[in-house]
Amino acid sequence: MPPRPRSDRRNPRPDTPRPADGGGGAPATSGGSSAAADDVRRFAELLRAQEAKKKADAAESKRRADAERARVEAEQAGERRLAGARTAKEQAARRLKDVRARGASNAVVAEAEAAYKVALADLLAEEQGERPSWAPALPEPEPEVAEASDAEASDAEPEASADAAPEAEAPTD
Repeated sequence: MPPRPRSDRRNPRPDTPRPADGGGGAPATSGGSSAAADDVRRFAELLRAQEAKKKADAAESKRRADAERARVEAEQAGERRLAGARTAKEQAARRLKDVRARGASNAVVAEAEAAYKVALADLLAEEQGERPSWAPALPEPEPEVAEASDAEASDAEPEASADAAPEAEAPTD
């Protein structure tokens, strides 16, 4: 194949306008300023839409990460409760064996057996999701005694001082 002429190498497409010719850039329109303003407006809308999409994607990603973190934490908490129930059951079983081996009184053996039954019921409840029918009833949760007594004491003091004041004045009359 013969080599190309040198003029073809510099401008492979002679019909393409060159920037020096003034033919480059955007095509000329009759309403140049309004078209440019429309382009700027559309570009700004595009940027706002992209920014809103980024924020929505970030919020969705954060929501998913939070949900996953909560799921993992709940799973780990369940595993810790299960491990604690297993440990409590093993300790209750060891104590029951020790009490029986020592030949302790029937009351002490009965107490150890009751503790073992509670620990076993707690373990089964953690493993199966519900307490067995033979399990002893759970004790009622005790209310916060310290907070309640503080509140009662602060309520009782003004009443006591109000009651005490008339009593002190009454005998002096």
